Amino acid sequence: MHLRHVILAAVVGSMFVAGCRTRESASDVSAAQVRESLQRRADAQVGFVSAVLPEKGLLAISQVDITKFFVGDTFVLMSPDQKIIGAGRVVAKGESTLHLSYDVNADGRLPKVGDLAVKPTM
Repeated sequence: MHLRHVILAAVVGSMFVAGCRTRESASDVSAAQVRESLQRRADAQVGFVSAVLPEKGLLAISQVDITKFFVGDTFVLMSPDQKIIGAGRVVAKGESTLHLSYDVNADGRLPKVGDLAVKPTM
């Protein structure tokens, strides 16, 4: 993973540590609830993985304002239970989606539809 991915992952990880005050189990929290919580607590932009092409290392994210992002922007990819899977970099913009190339953590799984893409505002 590139240094900027490590830094971004550290920032997102610290947001969870600072903001996690509930006793809910990961299975009780849906991806939509996690998204809403991140956006509210951390002023982050959060989209959903809407398509994955694992053979090409590409994915699409939706439900974000694509006008706020540029080619080269980096996102942290995470599962709905808030485990960091890896990082993605915007390589193109569609009409309503961002297209990212991605790298996964050595011990991580591949991204799948329904995962989250988080871009903290800094």
